[in-house]
Amino acid sequence: MNGQRVRRERKLILCLALLSAAVYGALLGLRVLQSERGAEERAYAAQVRLPDSPAVVEMVNTEESYVLTRGNGGWVCQGNEELKINSVLISYMSVTLKELSPRRVLPDSQAYLKEFGLTEPAAELTLRMSEGSRTYRVGRYNPVLDEYYMTVDGGDCVFLIGREDMDLIDRTLLELIAGPGFVGTDIGSVTGIHVVRNGEEYTAERTGDRFRIRWGDREFERSEYAVSGVYSVFNSAPYACCRHDADEAALAACGLDEPEISVEFTTSGGDVFLLEVGTDGEGTFHVRENRGGTIYRLSPEYGALIRERVDPAWLDAPE
Repeated sequence: MNGQRVRRERKLILCLALLSAAVYGALLGLRVLQSERGAEERAYAAQVRLPDSPAVVEMVNTEESYVLTRGNGGWVCQGNEELKINSVLISYMSVTLKELSPRRVLPDSQAYLKEFGLTEPAAELTLRMSEGSRTYRVGRYNPVLDEYYMTVDGGDCVFLIGREDMDLIDRTLLELIAGPGFVGTDIGSVTGIHVVRNGEEYTAERTGDRFRIRWGDREFERSEYAVSGVYSVFNSAPYACCRHDADEAALAACGLDEPEISVEFTTSGGDVFLLEVGTDGEGTFHVRENRGGTIYRLSPEYGALIRERVDPAWLDAPE
């Protein structure tokens, strides 16, 4: 009996040892597969990131197509050279794409490009560097995952990216147009301000470190700090471009054919910058610079703040 029990125990120990070895081997194999899979996904993800800052940006989407080129004076839109492009937004796009990490990687997905909406992409962004280029194509939106399908340079891998990355890649030209940069950031460069508001006007002329205000038959002085309130409310306004080819009808619809407010700034360099503010039938505030064809929109809160600051009574208040 004892001999049989010993043999059974030996067999049990042997089976347990074999089972342990099998489990260990399976776990080791799984870790190797996971490591290989992780390395593969990291290699694919590296393909997404922009290697260098672009010198040319080409965008094609369902609304429009445009090409931006970088020069010594900033970014220029081919065919619309008069537009001022917001270089900060282009830089933000570049930095984000250098750090872009897809949420999912689907290797060997060429057979599913049509299903993913990538044979006719909703947006295509090509960035050209000093050496080489990179093209991002974004396809269908997956509402279950709340993600978009994307390919890079026509590779055999499909990536899934979030909504915020799609918004970055699918920018309209209007979203990239810079707001007025009329006097820089230093009130010290301003030597004169001429304000017309609902037919009433006044001027502020620099005299040393103060300004002389002329308003009707009144004349008084205010400090540079007080006058900076008129300047800064325009310079820091959150302008949102709403069109860049406005004709006379569009200007009239925005209240800019007969603007409610006109403010002209003169700088120490002899430059003159004119900003006009009007409102449409719904009370929305619109601004244009130097009588150009680009119209910007302002929030009601900021429009009300501008009305307050250009009122001569605001400067007439005690300091």
